[in-house]
Amino acid sequence: MGSSAFTLPPSPRTDALHAGRIVCALATGLVCLGLVMVYSSTASISAHYGSTLDLLQGPRRAATSPHAALLRQLRWVVLAAIAGIAAARVPLEWIRKACRPALIVTLLLLVAVLFLGPD
Repeated sequence: MGSSAFTLPPSPRTDALHAGRIVCALATGLVCLGLVMVYSSTASISAHYGSTLDLLQGPRRAATSPHAALLRQLRWVVLAAIAGIAAARVPLEWIRKACRPALIVTLLLLVAVLFLGPD
């Protein structure tokens, strides 16, 4: 018999790694699709009106390029990727220790909005 007839069952670690790669690939695809949508919806309008910011916020804040909305969105994508990579490096034990205090702080801030928010 050849060695191709015998295959080892995948370990839970390789299954999780494979699932993580699929999730990353899907997220990357959605981000790219979003960037295309932002560009397609703003480039022609901003080229016609001078800039997207002129159209939306008046002539005081004029962008210099019809690609300004895309570049702004790309900055947020890079920032989100850096934050995601940093969050993936945090040990799970730290997250478990911080989840209850973070929940309490979040709930307190939500209640504070009721009292300190705009009238």
